Amino acid sequence: MTPPSMTAAHAALFKSSADDHSAPLHPGEVLREDFLPHCKHTVETLARQLDVRPSVLRDLVAERTSISADLAAKLGEAFGMSGRYWLALQLQHDLWHSRVYAPTQHHTAQHHTAQQRNVRTYRPQV
Repeated sequence: MTPPSMTAAHAALFKSSADDHSAPLHPGEVLREDFLPHCKHTVETLARQLDVRPSVLRDLVAERTSISADLAAKLGEAFGMSGRYWLALQLQHDLWHSRVYAPTQHHTAQHHTAQQRNVRTYRPQV
């Protein structure tokens, strides 16, 4: 199989998202929107070719799971490219989400830790 030509989805891999408020594309979205239509495969036929369970690819294209290094290597080989491409998509996606959600989660964790500390040290005066 040959990879599709460079599209906006693929170009998104190389753009800087430091000041961009939209999330980088999930590798499942890229596979679903750019690769599967180009190669005219269904999820099931591609899964057979890659020797993976169809549910693995279904979860990936539905963006319910992250891509593994093993699957990235298999997709890279199937499309005549490096598995690093797929891992880079996942990494950008994960890093963006960690920046967006981590401050809120960190603040919440600090708040809960402070509450627990106060509960443990509070002694009512009798």
